Amino acid sequence: MRARKRACMHAVLVLRLSTERSEAVEAGFAKVVGVKKNEILEEIECTLNKKEELPLFSPFGDGAAGKKIVEILIKEVFDTETYKR
Repeated sequence: MRARKRACMHAVLVLRLSTERSEAVEAGFAKVVGVKKNEILEEIECTLNKKEELPLFSPFGDGAAGKKIVEILIKEVFDTETYKR
């Protein structure tokens, strides 16, 4: 096993050599760990054993985009508050 500086605790471990979601890596939500079995297992163990908090803000928003889209569509299509839940 080679020595290396590691930062654990990522919401997503990317099992590839690269990712098109670099903003997730830059924000600390994801880590590209490669495709080698031993490195993947090391990162899984490290992530599960580390008790650090994730960054406060996701680069992908607050998780409410679907609800917001539906509300806008209902307002624009029906022009009424009746359908709003």
